[in-house]
Amino acid sequence: LSPHARLDAEALMASARAVADEVEVHGRIPLFEGGSRTLLPALARAMPVKMFGVRLAGAPGVREAQLRRRVDGYFVGDALVREIEAAIRLGYADTRVMRDPLVYMQTRDYLAGKLSLAALKQLIVEGMLAMQDEQMAVFSAMDVEWVSAGETGPDGLVARVRRWLADEGWSPP
Repeated sequence: LSPHARLDAEALMASARAVADEVEVHGRIPLFEGGSRTLLPALARAMPVKMFGVRLAGAPGVREAQLRRRVDGYFVGDALVREIEAAIRLGYADTRVMRDPLVYMQTRDYLAGKLSLAALKQLIVEGMLAMQDEQMAVFSAMDVEWVSAGETGPDGLVARVRRWLADEGWSPP
């Protein structure tokens, strides 16, 4: 898609269905990773899916601390700043992505001298916390098999998916 195009859930689902059909033709099982509070419910309505979700575990504040570390990583070597400066130079300043209120708009304000780096990082963390809360509210109403990040690592999640596939009668070719 063009960076100026709007990502339409209906068009995305049509593409997802086409990809899933192609994967199934070859005797494989389509696997989708990720999802947003709008796209994941649309995917679940568009086709039969088994959803696994990973929940962060730990005491209060763990999620915020993890997000702070993630946000700090965005600024190692000014990676995020360089990405946004390059996008602006290339003419993408007024695209939908660059108007995203979670990261890009605040970073543009930082580049314009309207925010300090500390304030920028705080706004990003607060936005991510709010977005995750909204996502969990949507996802909690869906049929999701939850895995606690504190109980198992990636290998444990893979094992759980394999058990589910075996229970469904699927075996690797």
